[in-house]
Amino acid sequence: MVKLLTLVLLISNLVSAGPLSNIDGDFVQMGDTVHVEFQGRSRWDYDVERRGDLIVLKIPKLTDVAVKKFRNWKGGLIESVEVTPQVGFNQSEIIFRVKEKKVAAFDYLTDDPARLVVDFYLDDESEKAPDIKKESPKVVAKENVNESTDSLTSTGVKLATKLPKKNIPGIKMTKATKRKPAATEFIKKIEPDKKSDEEGTPESLSIETRLGIFDGGDPEFSRFSIKDYEIREEAKIASQRNIYIVFPGLKLEQRQLRELLAAPPIYEIVPEDTEENKLARLLLTLFNRNRHAVYLKTLEFFRKQFPDSKYNEIANFMEADVYYSLWQKNKGAAEFEKAIALYRNLVEKYPKSVLTERTLLLIAYSYLEKGDSLNTLMSLQRFLRYKPDSKSYDNVRLTVADAYQTLLKPDDAVKTYEEVVSSPKSTRAPIDATYMIGDVYFNQGQFEKAISAYDSALKKYPSNWKEYPNIFYNKAESLFWLGKHKESLESYREFLKRYPGHSHCGFAMTRLGELLEILGADQKRIMGAFLESHFRYRGSEGAKIARVRIISSRMKDMRPKELDAALKELEEIAKTSTLKEAYEFVNIMISDGFFGRKEYDRSVDKLAQFYKDNPTSPNLNVFKRRIVRSITQKIQDLVQNGDSVGAIREYARYSDNWLRNDDRVDLKYYMGRALEKSGVVTEAAPAYREILNHLYAIRGTSLEKERNVFETLPTTDVLNLRLAAVARKQKDYGLATEYLSKIANPDDLLPSEKIERVQIIADIAERKGDLGLAKQSLKKLIDTWKGQPEQVAPVYLDLAEVEMKGKNYTEAHLTAQKIINLAKDSSEVDKNTFAEALRTSGDALVALKKPNEAITTYQELLEKFESQKKLDSVRFRIGKLLFDKGDVKGAENAWKPLQENPQNVWGRIANERLKEMQFSKDYNKYIKRIPAFDGTKEIKE
Repeated sequence: MVKLLTLVLLISNLVSAGPLSNIDGDFVQMGDTVHVEFQGRSRWDYDVERRGDLIVLKIPKLTDVAVKKFRNWKGGLIESVEVTPQVGFNQSEIIFRVKEKKVAAFDYLTDDPARLVVDFYLDDESEKAPDIKKESPKVVAKENVNESTDSLTSTGVKLATKLPKKNIPGIKMTKATKRKPAATEFIKKIEPDKKSDEEGTPESLSIETRLGIFDGGDPEFSRFSIKDYEIREEAKIASQRNIYIVFPGLKLEQRQLRELLAAPPIYEIVPEDTEENKLARLLLTLFNRNRHAVYLKTLEFFRKQFPDSKYNEIANFMEADVYYSLWQKNKGAAEFEKAIALYRNLVEKYPKSVLTERTLLLIAYSYLEKGDSLNTLMSLQRFLRYKPDSKSYDNVRLTVADAYQTLLKPDDAVKTYEEVVSSPKSTRAPIDATYMIGDVYFNQGQFEKAISAYDSALKKYPSNWKEYPNIFYNKAESLFWLGKHKESLESYREFLKRYPGHSHCGFAMTRLGELLEILGADQKRIMGAFLESHFRYRGSEGAKIARVRIISSRMKDMRPKELDAALKELEEIAKTSTLKEAYEFVNIMISDGFFGRKEYDRSVDKLAQFYKDNPTSPNLNVFKRRIVRSITQKIQDLVQNGDSVGAIREYARYSDNWLRNDDRVDLKYYMGRALEKSGVVTEAAPAYREILNHLYAIRGTSLEKERNVFETLPTTDVLNLRLAAVARKQKDYGLATEYLSKIANPDDLLPSEKIERVQIIADIAERKGDLGLAKQSLKKLIDTWKGQPEQVAPVYLDLAEVEMKGKNYTEAHLTAQKIINLAKDSSEVDKNTFAEALRTSGDALVALKKPNEAITTYQELLEKFESQKKLDSVRFRIGKLLFDKGDVKGAENAWKPLQENPQNVWGRIANERLKEMQFSKDYNKYIKRIPAFDGTKEIKE
């Protein structure tokens, strides 16, 4: 019985900014195993060295508490422990003095959680296997399972697994059915039409889905292909900031334990007329009927009555099987440990038993099933030493390689596979090893090496591909993470063609949809792949991810109740998915859905909450970029909708957190627009100049392409236009002219920008006294946009104002009237333009000395817009026109609303006019009362 002491150094994640001395530890006793747990690192720089009876371990610096614990500890295989707290730079040294030279140390790493493990155990490598003489053994196994099983030994006991022809003293074994020897095949053999349990529940899928016959119309999966000319570089750039889940690699199924349990020994006891035999047969009956508790009680009584019974071997094996069955049923650690301990004792006690080989394998593969790679490895290595001639030798070596992978010893795994290839004991083993070497590199993220290994395996053994789907799926996934998206898509298609019903098809189909998106395919084809994955592989992990993408893309069109149901479904997927990054992925997809709905605040809140709750996530940059994107888009919408103050307020809300030090160019541009529209042109101009200089600097570079994908960048022509507009508002017409001259492609401007450009040109010409040029420019623009009211109306207004300045009042009135008519016929004319047209028309009529028509026009302006705009000057003008006509009553009525506010300047002027009029009236009445002013001639004295 090998004595084992395990030293487990458990290392938890360490952030780079953490303290230098933070390795702490504690002790846990687990049966014969002592675990010493250290916490403090996710990546290790360590060294283990053997110096005679000393084993020296150098690790990152221990805390004082840990140093004290180690110095006070000894036991088991360790004679003493010496600790040097500080050696070299930030390291501690632990020296273990072992009691025997046979004590060996085995070190390895695990990654989830991060651990450095060093195991101390008695190395029985040099021990000889039990000396099995060539005399007739007490328990024998033969290959021929068809031979007679009727002969009995002198003991009257036979264990049913394999029976030799001759009678063997002691125990015999027979096979109840024709089947292969237990544990003779340990590598998963996957047929194209079978599914494993790696993903989803195969039974829950339809037979058509599992067999793949649904692709009869397109067996080549050409619907997922893409031509080179269809690939868009912008889509590939955009994918760089998306999140893609690391799908699990396709690992060939470990079914060794299942095969062992499918071929259990069949115990039989020949009846005899003795109390010992009757009680032994009672034990067998209880065992066969699965009466485990009663069996154990009866066995206890049996041993007291017959301590040296000839049935002890069969009773002991059945006892171990009982505890093993209890573990399978209850999954209790104590039952497992009891069963394994009993099996180990049986192997030691009955080394010549026909069950010895099966029991050794059962122990090893039970550890493998539990995920205990260390004990799996040690048990299998022991088997290889004890059973070098076993037919299972090569298969065990393959499992040893797999255990090395789990223990993060890829070099040892590759070495073991290569040994199987170079010195096989079976014809099948080197094929298995060749097809599995690539998985070692794949699991380590060495994708180039993995692809090379897969290609070499397929080239060397091209006819064996059906049993190894891993090479096609894992190669496709390797290409995906190497950024070779077109090659990855073709490799996934190849996997689906060859294994259309495999459990990983859900992952493959979903990844195809993602690859189509990355390569720039049409949205319908992308959604088609996701829908196909969802419906054909419903319930699988890959199909769940496809479902998340489908719902996220549809959220923008959902009604409230539908949205609530969709969000519940997404949250459920986040909770139940077994994929490591599913929770982060779902949160991002929900926020993208809100973004599509223009619910930017909900998008930001969702992302910010995750950011706050998961500060160690490796994808925080993805979340932050999306938060800034949502804020920027909201500011852009506010500016474009005319709410400049709201945009400035939104920016101020996030300026000290998410927007701090952000370098988005479009955000700066829209803040410049908000400032310009708010009249703060002195702040807008520097922002525009900074952006313009940056765009000139990155012109023609990859950075320009990247920014154009992720941001809504203004062109240099647009920025020159904005700078010209700002200069115009600052009355720097020379500078405005300079910026206008730098607009290289005016035809590429938006319609509204083209109009603004001409308006600026006309205004500059007007300021310079060149009204002819101003009118010419405006009329040319009107001819361009004739028939489009929303575009032509503001140009007509500018032309009317130019005519007014040129004192062409009739033309001004007629031009303004065109806007008024357009506004009455079409809702597309801007309300402010309509209001200004009414005002200009009224002003022109006043100049033309048509007060009645002017009053009518001004009154229409008040009726339509006084509730929306301050039009006190217009109301005053109406009153003045009435006053000048002598309609004092009408003037009073017109001015009355102005007089209600004593602070209103127009009200004060109206009051003064009315007071003057009243004074004139009173004065005339007084004068008329004086005789000298009664209208008669003055009498001379």
